Amino acid sequence: MHFIIWGAGVRGRRVRYYLGERAVAYIDTNVAKQGQMQDGLPILSFADYLRECGGCYREAWIIISPRSTTFIESIVRELEQHGVVQYFRLQDAVASYYEYDAAQMLTRICESFRAQAEIGLRGIDCFHADLYVRLQAQGRQPVIWIPAAKWEQEEARRAALAGWDIRCLHEDDRPRLLDDVALLAQLPNVYATPAIEQFHNMYAGRRCFIVATGPSLRMEDLETLHAHHELCISMNGIFHSFNQVAWRPDFFVMTDQLLVRYTDVIDAMDVPYKLISDSNLDFWRRPHPETVYRMHVIYGHSMDDVNCFSDDLVKGCYGNFNVTNACLQLAAYLGCHETYLLGVDFSQLRGTKGRNSHFSKDYNKEIKDEDYQNPYTDELMHDLMLQGYQAARRYADQHAAFKIYNATRGGCLEVFDRVDFDTLF
Repeated sequence: MHFIIWGAGVRGRRVRYYLGERAVAYIDTNVAKQGQMQDGLPILSFADYLRECGGCYREAWIIISPRSTTFIESIVRELEQHGVVQYFRLQDAVASYYEYDAAQMLTRICESFRAQAEIGLRGIDCFHADLYVRLQAQGRQPVIWIPAAKWEQEEARRAALAGWDIRCLHEDDRPRLLDDVALLAQLPNVYATPAIEQFHNMYAGRRCFIVATGPSLRMEDLETLHAHHELCISMNGIFHSFNQVAWRPDFFVMTDQLLVRYTDVIDAMDVPYKLISDSNLDFWRRPHPETVYRMHVIYGHSMDDVNCFSDDLVKGCYGNFNVTNACLQLAAYLGCHETYLLGVDFSQLRGTKGRNSHFSKDYNKEIKDEDYQNPYTDELMHDLMLQGYQAARRYADQHAAFKIYNATRGGCLEVFDRVDFDTLF
């Protein structure tokens, strides 16, 4: 079974990474990408695909990889208007299927069925289709079961999978269906990062500062943190301050795939612990110093799944559209009692190049226009980020040993109680 990935962005690249030779092309609406090669695959426009779908791409199924539900449904409408039924929505699969290397997970699932012949898979999605092919190649007898209520609705896609064992699931049927959630819970966590465990409660009872890169950040505040030997977590382009201050954070966190352009800077950075998202595929294809740690970032099932907060970083932290939120989860894992936000203005919205959204002019100059080409509106991005902060606030309210305060000079983040930075010393 071969696949075309709709979306040559972050999620699409993760899918292509583990599909290997079964991925034959990308489709992308970004005109600047069309006609280019990425990861050894051509990037097509939808018009290119339609011209070729009767030829070399005729048997391939499209995996729609973007997160935006609105964008996904617009793609589905466009496909169906042109009679294309061979597609999967990536978000219909279990969330683990679109992490950085689902091949490991799929291999372990197949191995877990050594003593079982017929294996029932519920529904047609890319996870079950991929698993079906793998199980069949191992001599197993996978069966796709479609609930009776959806049987007619899936007629076209059933016809496109001629030769597959696809059956209608009625209420009185009791096939041995694979319980995706239960099975994945039993499997060893393929995305776990055991090296992170050393940080658990490393600074129990200490206070810490999470230093963000908003325009309100002052260099003299960093010098104050340095003079008082405060525990600090920072992120992304904070290194633009390093030529101005003696201060350095104790921990550096990066979850943004766009910042992989700073690989050499990160490796050379004089910071004891640097935690980098495992979704940065290009970053992790090369060796790094011992100070660099892989951290699993859970990007969730869809745009709406940003309402989570993890206190077990070995299993992963939630991305929540905001690296500051990941830093808050790290602070909780470190055992910090009081956590103070600094430079979290929360006043910038995703928009055009040249906006004043960071403390450094150099940082602003490096932002590329294409970094901000996405299907999200400014208002939606603001709301999604806000939900992540609200999840952190709820976690703090439920755990007396973990408190969050906002010591930012100004800004628009009012989820956390405000404190005056200057009164903390």
